[in-house]
Amino acid sequence: MRIASLMVALIGTLLAASMGALAQERYTLKRDDPPIGSNIKRDAAIGRLPLNKSYGDLTPEQQLIVKAPYASMGEGDEPPFPEKGLASIYKAMHTIHGYIYEDGAIDMEVVVDRDGKPLNVLVYKTPDARASETMALVLMSTKFKPALCGGKPCQQNFLFRAELTHER
Repeated sequence: MRIASLMVALIGTLLAASMGALAQERYTLKRDDPPIGSNIKRDAAIGRLPLNKSYGDLTPEQQLIVKAPYASMGEGDEPPFPEKGLASIYKAMHTIHGYIYEDGAIDMEVVVDRDGKPLNVLVYKTPDARASETMALVLMSTKFKPALCGGKPCQQNFLFRAELTHER
């Protein structure tokens, strides 16, 4: 009897978790061209945020997703964010991944000054040195909305994490 009630509790927990996952919105960036033999453009990138929106255009809930990885963001604090959204960064990453056949995580940070200018890129994890070098160039050429610390522009790092995977 105890095993059955544990199973019911486990199934209930799994169901609740899967319902929460279903409620989470999913945003995609489509490839430019469909694969040969199809008219359907496949996904080039998938994320939890709209890729074509600036930080100011995100909903308060979406802004919380952006803020979540930062240790202590107060009420008047905002992290740096690409001025025109994430689409151009993810589009470049998709193109780069087409030439570099390694799958894996990319974990980088861009040091963004108080004017929104990238100063440096820190690489923590990458599946391939060429991928990190090229992505660093993309990130260094991106104009950012500067971070706000207590409502005033300040220098802070933009966290960039992505998973590169080829279709199987």
